[in-house]
Amino acid sequence: MKHIKLYEEDERELLTQMQGLTLAPKPLGFWISIATYSEGDISTTGVGIVAKDLGTAAELLFNFFNMEDRFEEYQENNRTWKDIGDIIAEFDESLGDWNQTSTYKFWELEPRTSDHNAEEIGEEDLMNPVGSFELGRRMFKDFDSELKRQPSGI
Repeated sequence: MKHIKLYEEDERELLTQMQGLTLAPKPLGFWISIATYSEGDISTTGVGIVAKDLGTAAELLFNFFNMEDRFEEYQENNRTWKDIGDIIAEFDESLGDWNQTSTYKFWELEPRTSDHNAEEIGEEDLMNPVGSFELGRRMFKDFDSELKRQPSGI
């Protein structure tokens, strides 16, 4: 019985073996493209998010855009996030307080990291395509293949 390992002694090794078998929890990854029109000005932003769950992804997004209060209101009402579309809808509603119109596209992608507790958010102006591609490629394994699959681009 020497070959049987006690995994409670080494949780990291167990997690590594589970990831090899694709049994371990994996982080979520999202790319969100935002085009905003406000008083004659148009801005475009690409946002990459890696998080352990939808709640963390929402929190990262709201905090990144300085809307912590709106996120806390949502949480106080004990609402749960259904999917990335639900997060975007609430985010857009929060922006509705300002005089602007926004359009969104979003994709679920595979993060480069396998660390379930990873939390990362990055943003790049979509008018800087090289910077946007570099951000997407740095954060997600399947960024290039998703771009090829989606003819409308990011």
